[in-house]
Amino acid sequence: MKYWLIQTVPTDEQGVLLRPGVNGGMYKKDMAGATAVNYAVDYIDNALSEAKMLGARLSTARRRYLR
Repeated sequence: MKYWLIQTVPTDEQGVLLRPGVNGGMYKKDMAGATAVNYAVDYIDNALSEAKMLGARLSTARRRYLR
């Protein structure tokens, strides 16, 4: 997957914005009609296990988050 970082303001070592602005990224969708959904969880493996127990299914493989 090609992914481009977009940065409008500088950040500190942890990635926190040093002044108001918008930073993020952009990528080409892997599947037509796909939408990006972001969730913040403490432990991704636990969250995925719980989601599967509740009937969810993964539409794509889990990807490593690069920071």
